Amino acid sequence: MRREIPAGVAVAVIIVALVVAAGVMWFLMNRPSGGGGTAPKEFMPKPPYARQGTEPSPSPK
Repeated sequence: MRREIPAGVAVAVIIVALVVAAGVMWFLMNRPSGGGGTAPKEFMPKPPYARQGTEPSPSPK
């Protein structure tokens, strides 16, 4: 058995869904970024002469 949904209820549900979707988008666009400071070391661009995984050894004195 199929029931008819009143037009007013359908319009109200659509409006509520649009408002919720707009609120979620607004929140995602306006939230502060994670740290706000400098990027973690692994995300910093490395100069071309830097070798990966090795630390420079101190020169003997």
